[in-house]
Amino acid sequence: MMKILEVKQLKKYFFAGKASFLGEKKWIPAVDDINFDLKNGETLGLAGESGCGKSTLGRTMLKLLEPTAGSIYFKDEDISKKSPKLMKPFRKKMQMIFQDPYASLNPRMTIGNIIAEPLIVHDIIKTKNERIKKVKKLLEDVGLQPNYYERYPSEFSGGQRQRVMIARVLATEPEIVIADEAVSALDVSIQSQILNLMCDLQDEYNLSYIFISHDLGVVKFISDRIAVMYLGKIVELAESNELYNNPLHPYTKVLLDSIPKLENKLSKKSNLTGEIPSAMDLPAGCRFEPRCEKRIKTCKMKAPELKEVSQNHFVSCHLFEE
Repeated sequence: MMKILEVKQLKKYFFAGKASFLGEKKWIPAVDDINFDLKNGETLGLAGESGCGKSTLGRTMLKLLEPTAGSIYFKDEDISKKSPKLMKPFRKKMQMIFQDPYASLNPRMTIGNIIAEPLIVHDIIKTKNERIKKVKKLLEDVGLQPNYYERYPSEFSGGQRQRVMIARVLATEPEIVIADEAVSALDVSIQSQILNLMCDLQDEYNLSYIFISHDLGVVKFISDRIAVMYLGKIVELAESNELYNNPLHPYTKVLLDSIPKLENKLSKKSNLTGEIPSAMDLPAGCRFEPRCEKRIKTCKMKAPELKEVSQNHFVSCHLFEE
């Protein structure tokens, strides 16, 4: 399959003040040297604990946050250094579903006007009647009644508001959609409805997804491949079934063990030791080393690289280096 998005050595650092009276600047590496690609029609899951940098990565890929370094290629065109004006054509093709739909929707605008807004901003449909027709079609596509057009966000449930958000994203006919914790604020039964809707829309609109979530059970359901992040770095990347059936990185094993399971007897689980390192004082070697029960001497001194250890299975761990 053709690559629709490629990220190379992407970094996003945040200024955290001066470290000493000498004026040395301190930076927080929220996203640090990330490399991966997204294929046309694929769903790539980004998983990890809260604070690992996955949401920052999603926003940086769309240039909602300016990257500190690295490159972002959309269909082989580097967009990482494009100005806001030059980014406008790409905004139509790269959209984002945010975690809290109520915060993402203007409470003073009707649902119809909210969904029609990107059509106006990007000059996609010029006449009002055609925009109304398009919006009502989008409402139907996401499972809402066309006569909801004149209602306000406060009149809807959380699941319905997320459907409205999805309709607004689809208005520009994007090719890439980044879903940032798009179902985490919803009830479990509503989560499954939204996930099934996203799968149906992916086929209908030929979408490529980057699905960000801390819930690996949800990520497995929707993803073709999964990247696991820890403190700003990808520690493992593999096809969904391969990652779940054969996890290699100790951190991935811990995350998988944390998924609730119905079992008749207790099974041995991976354990975490120590505390999460401060983002302002990261270990010199592997960032997971202070918490890893399988750490070796090299882990403390040298940071591992993300390497392919089997076909399409990448891991960043000294235990798998030759």
